Amino acid sequence: MATTAGRPTTELLRRVLGDTTDLVRAELALAKQELGTEGRATLMAALIGTAAGALSILAVTMLVLALVIALGARPSAALAIAGAALIVMAGIGAFGAWKLVPKRPLERTRSRIESDVERIEERAA
Repeated sequence: MATTAGRPTTELLRRVLGDTTDLVRAELALAKQELGTEGRATLMAALIGTAAGALSILAVTMLVLALVIALGARPSAALAIAGAALIVMAGIGAFGAWKLVPKRPLERTRSRIESDVERIEERAA
């Protein structure tokens, strides 16, 4: 049986497989943790976006009422102004929510896996 530094090849292979299994388990645990963090951020973005939408509808309703009362005979102008305000508020809310969504999911996990693969390739060479 072949040996390396006094150890049988089968023992070395067993150690490599054990180390690889430990590495995969550790990476999976870290990926789950990172995914949980990003999931919470995505949920928060959805909640803020929904709240912004609801507030926009309420604000526009109030603006329509105020403008219709202020303009008296010109409800069409009041509706146009209120519609424009709705578009602006909805856009601001949507942009704010979009900024909170993770752009590169699991970025730290990907980086760690790439680093681990590089180290394994270096040792194998």
